[in-house]
Amino acid sequence: MKMNKTLLLMAAAILFTKISVASTAVSTDTATVLDNFEDATLSGWYKGPRSKEPLVIATEANGNHYLEVESYGPRSGRHPDSDSKLIVNASDQWTGGIFNGMKTLFADMINLGTEDIPMNIAFTSKDGFTAYYSEAVNLPATGEWTHLTFDLSASNFLAKPLKTDFFPEPRPFEEGVTDIGLLRFHSTKNRIDPNKMIAKIGIDNVGLSTASSDVPAVPIPTAIWFFVSGLIGLKSLQNRKAG
Repeated sequence: MKMNKTLLLMAAAILFTKISVASTAVSTDTATVLDNFEDATLSGWYKGPRSKEPLVIATEANGNHYLEVESYGPRSGRHPDSDSKLIVNASDQWTGGIFNGMKTLFADMINLGTEDIPMNIAFTSKDGFTAYYSEAVNLPATGEWTHLTFDLSASNFLAKPLKTDFFPEPRPFEEGVTDIGLLRFHSTKNRIDPNKMIAKIGIDNVGLSTASSDVPAVPIPTAIWFFVSGLIGLKSLQNRKAG
């Protein structure tokens, strides 16, 4: 009986310790979802000024709303670039110093096509003179929601001047990131020029985090059961030796 109480006390101590560690990891870094589309509005997202195919707020069977983006490929004479390429832009809350102090931008995405899609983010400086393009993150064609994380460090972006007549050299990343004019998701193989492609994706839960990567979940119940099982096995072995 005394041994059983000891086991319970030790298990409780381990549980408390692991919860404390997990709580510390969560409280150290913050993640904030800025757009989840639950109000069934576009929340300032748009394709482009010449788009003929508007964005859609789609609804899953469970009632969840998300942003649906579709591109139609190189259909000559019908679709401008904003429709032939997989592009979606954001303004409103995604401008100014929104990235200040943040290390990652994250989003849940679902690929509704049959081929994997490289997804990039890009943003412009407020004056529109420079654009910054991230490296691609793969969106697999699984038909399931995938959590994508984009690194917001300077080394992950390629800067390109947009108005070379005025500023032939791009503004440094540190200047552009403090006053953003526009944010974009797009798909491209060379970072800069979006591909003309036939594709459909869903976007949800777009946000920012002060963490450099996702904090993994701590498997508290599993750890405890392994620990307790080991102690019980040790006690059984001791009992057999004593008998």
